[in-house]
Amino acid sequence: MAAPWHNGIKATGASGCLSAGMTNQLAVGGVENEAAVEQKVLFPLLTLPAYLALPPDAVKPKAYLAPTPLDKEAGRTTGYFPDYSVWIHGYPILIVEAKDPSVAAEKGFREASIYARHLNARYPTGMNPCHYVMASNGIELLAGFWDQERPSLKVRVRDLGLGTDAHEQLLRLCHYSVLEKRAGQAAAALRITRGLRPYQHAGGQALINAKRPLNTFAADLSPVLRRYFSSTDESNSKEIAERAYVSSAETTEYESSHRPRASDTLNPMGHQHSSLCRVAMTFKVRARWSLAARFRRP
Repeated sequence: MAAPWHNGIKATGASGCLSAGMTNQLAVGGVENEAAVEQKVLFPLLTLPAYLALPPDAVKPKAYLAPTPLDKEAGRTTGYFPDYSVWIHGYPILIVEAKDPSVAAEKGFREASIYARHLNARYPTGMNPCHYVMASNGIELLAGFWDQERPSLKVRVRDLGLGTDAHEQLLRLCHYSVLEKRAGQAAAALRITRGLRPYQHAGGQALINAKRPLNTFAADLSPVLRRYFSSTDESNSKEIAERAYVSSAETTEYESSHRPRASDTLNPMGHQHSSLCRVAMTFKVRARWSLAARFRRP
C-alpha cells in the first residue's frame, strides 16, 4: 500500500478513511469520444480536490489560445490548439490534450509537448514556464515534461483510485502545489532586479535639480498678464475691455501675413527651410512687441 498523501487523503483501510483503490472519481466506463474524455476524465482529474486540485478558473479551454500550425508530422493542415491549458500567476504551466478512445494517447502527448514548446519559445531562453504536459484517451493517462519524448507517468485511468500507487505518482508529479511552485520560479526569473525611471536615462537627479534659463519672452509678458488676469482691482475692467481683446479683422490680417507658403509646407527640408525660420523669428519678435504695445498704458 502506498504512503498517505500530504493533502489529507489517507489510505488507511481500517480507520474509516478511504482505502487504497476503493474509490475512483473519474469516469472509467461510458467514455465514447474525445468530448467525453475532456469532460468526464480530464476536467475532473484537474479540478477535483482528491486529484490535482486546480482552481477551475486556472484551467482554460480551447478558445483561450490561438490555433497554431505545429504538427506537420501528423499531417495537420489546420491550426492546432490544446484542449486545456493551465495558467497560474499569469504563466502557462501545463498543456492537456484529449483524444478519442480509438486514438493512441501517445499522439496526444506528442501534440501537447509540441504546443508547450511553442509557448516556451515566447519567453527568455531557459525560462520554459510551460513545464508539464498531459494526455489521455479515456483509457490511458500520460503525464510528463515538455522536453521528453516519452512520458514520466503512464497509467490506466481505472487504476487512479484514491490512495493507489498511480494516484500517488500523479500527485507527486503535477499536483497544484507542484505547479504553483513552478509558476513562482517562472515569476522570479522575470522579476526586474534594478529598474530605471525615464529621467534617469536623461541625466538623473542632476537634470531634476537643474534650473531652466530665463525665458525673456515670458519676462516681457508676465507683468502684463499678472496685471490683467490676476488683478482684483475693478479699476482695470475698462482698460481690459478696450485693450485686451483682438478683433476678427486683426486676427485675419495677422494670420494671412504669417501663414507659410504651400511650397514651405511641402518641402520644409529643402531650399525653403531658411524662409520658414525667418517667418518663425519674425512671428516671435512681432508678437512680443505687438502684445507689449497693446497692453502699455497711453
